[in-house]
Amino acid sequence: MKLWLLLGLLALAGCSGPSMPVEETGKATGGASQEEGAVGPAFLADIKPLFQTRCAACHGPGKMNPKDWLDYSVALAGKDLIFQRVVVQKNMPLGAPLEARELELVAAWVKAGAPEGGGEKAPAPQPEPAPAPAPADRITFTKHLRPLFELKCAMCHAAGGPFPNWLVYSVAFEKRDRLVTRVVVQKDMPPPGIAPLSDDERKLIADWVSSGALE
Repeated sequence: MKLWLLLGLLALAGCSGPSMPVEETGKATGGASQEEGAVGPAFLADIKPLFQTRCAACHGPGKMNPKDWLDYSVALAGKDLIFQRVVVQKNMPLGAPLEARELELVAAWVKAGAPEGGGEKAPAPQPEPAPAPAPADRITFTKHLRPLFELKCAMCHAAGGPFPNWLVYSVAFEKRDRLVTRVVVQKDMPPPGIAPLSDDERKLIADWVSSGALE
């Protein structure tokens, strides 16, 4: 009896065993945040709105200068000229150079390769266009330019003279681009020996041309 009891106890002891610890597993996750790089100026978002405000009066089909800076392909092809005339020489736009922040914007765009962009950045709100001046206030050839030409240019540019007669509206209108280049931009006319034009007089000529060269 005792033998069977002992064998039973041994059998029970063999069936039980130490409990196995359960290993807990975990998975650590982590991610590195990526800071977006600064976005430089692009044509559609930054440059075209600026050109619309400051350049479109003279640049475009049928205007004083037919180069349409609002067309990206034209602006891209002429980016070096834009940089030279606008940023370096600062003689464009005529009579009203860009402000420092606008010059920096154009310079940064050209130096970045003149990207077109996709218009992701909302264009800055544009100021309301200035109201058109009353007819009496508009710069015209008869009222403003001819008296100036008679005073400063008629020695060489008049009927029977060696050069185009600036006192005739049709001649002045046809040669208006050359007039701006020589008188306003290069400032080599009138020639030495003749009283030069003042800054206000040069601006008057530039404004006359940019406003349509009215008679």
